[in-house]
Amino acid sequence: MDFAQLRSEPEYNTRAVVERTGVPADTFRAWERRYGLPQPTRTGGNHRLYSELDLAVIARLRDQTRAGLRISQAVHQVRRTLTAAAIRAAAPPSPTVAETATVGYQVLSERLMRHLVAYNADGANQSLDEAFALGPIEHVCLSVLQPALNEIGERWARGELPVSVEHFASGFALRKIGALFNASRPEFGSPTVVTACAEGELHEVGLLVTSLVLSRDGYRVVHLGASLPTADLREAVDRLHPQALLLAASTEPIARQLADEIAQLTDSSTSDSMPLVCVGGRAFANNPSLGDAFPAHYLGANAMMARDELNRLLHRSA
Repeated sequence: MDFAQLRSEPEYNTRAVVERTGVPADTFRAWERRYGLPQPTRTGGNHRLYSELDLAVIARLRDQTRAGLRISQAVHQVRRTLTAAAIRAAAPPSPTVAETATVGYQVLSERLMRHLVAYNADGANQSLDEAFALGPIEHVCLSVLQPALNEIGERWARGELPVSVEHFASGFALRKIGALFNASRPEFGSPTVVTACAEGELHEVGLLVTSLVLSRDGYRVVHLGASLPTADLREAVDRLHPQALLLAASTEPIARQLADEIAQLTDSSTSDSMPLVCVGGRAFANNPSLGDAFPAHYLGANAMMARDELNRLLHRSA
């Protein structure tokens, strides 16, 4: 979200702000008193009116604190973003916002990769903070974080980087995405989707990004993580009765093994009805024809494509 594109005219009362952001009035009033954010306008009757920009500030502070930041840290980041937005708003027109964001994402992804290769978590965090100032979480994950991880993985596969770097980068990504996922309140929403990596699949980042995107789109997401045994997956499906099941595989051998896993699940499930079974991951992105051999739906090459395809399959409005 670009703050520079948001309206600053006062138009929302306190009740509307609570309904739109989910933040209690006492909370954002305390932020206003202590930190000067948000910045509502007072009416003649001394009532607060908030702008679209104020709502975005409250939502950003909400997301950052849910992700683990102290409110003072979140305020510092938002102020920095507001300053950058004011500079952009005052600048003469140049490239479009989308073009600027795309270039910024590429630069920040390369910078993020360099920080991760150097085991520099602080620098990596700063790169992501700058990326979040450019656009929504979904775009940052797909255009900044995942390309950096993919490049590190490819360089490790070529023998150019030690496995310790790959582990450091993956661990960093899982912590960041996990915090965002938890902040998205995945336990709420509807319908229910269970996400899991195929048995033997240890690469969880891509699936966790998809879980995050689905949760932010309003799904209830039960994320079961890496290398889930078939018996445990079957137990979860029988207990949760999800509307959809999403399984991920990053290599062709694991993907082909997944076909047997899905067949076992279908044959032995005690559920009244099987969920919609879907697959994804790099194995299918690299070879989409793999999905033809599966009694399952391939959702697409990235998390946003998966969200859109799942919405279509479940006849759910985007």
